Amino acid sequence: MSESRKSQAGLQGKIIEFLWWMKKQGYKETTIKGKGKRLMRLLRLGANLLDPESVKEVLAKQNWKDSTKETTAFIYDTFARWIGVTWEKPRYRAVRKFPFIPHEREIDDLIAGCNKLVAIFLQIIKETGARAGEVFNLKWIDLDFECGTLRITPEKGSNPRIFKISRKLTGMLEAFPKEGERIFSHYKNLRSLMSTFERNRKRIARKVGNPRLPKIFFM
Repeated sequence: MSESRKSQAGLQGKIIEFLWWMKKQGYKETTIKGKGKRLMRLLRLGANLLDPESVKEVLAKQNWKDSTKETTAFIYDTFARWIGVTWEKPRYRAVRKFPFIPHEREIDDLIAGCNKLVAIFLQIIKETGARAGEVFNLKWIDLDFECGTLRITPEKGSNPRIFKISRKLTGMLEAFPKEGERIFSHYKNLRSLMSTFERNRKRIARKVGNPRLPKIFFM
């Protein structure tokens, strides 16, 4: 094995150690995966993660948005502190914009045009304002059809909540086959559900001739 390959393998090992440390510290799985993906990307681009100047040089060469560079620098900063390396973080500043706020009619267009399960997912978000991950993890036991309520288990430091849901949503849920413990067990993960939503969104935007619809997304 060449010296460069040995070096890269050693850095990959360091990344794995760092991600394992994050897991022991109680970081969420999605956060761990996200940080690992960014660090591995830096490594593939030729950055020596033990040398902050090398990381800065790689970041400077990329034709990325400042928001992407800012996030990547922030992630590397956590890694650098973990390995005991000090550095001066580069001053990338993301352009802050007003969030896109869709009209209720546009959300209803999406709900009406998506497949039944994605439509339920969107209707829950519309009525509760819950995060996409919180909705995806809902279980049938979280529903109380008699009282017409839905219990949300929190993520990212939120609080548990109980919402009164509409008759429309209750009817959508009652009509859907209850297969598996989770409501959205048909999808392996949130990403696969969101991919289905994005395909539906693109099709519906073309059908109704509304270029605003592709801007609608959920966190």
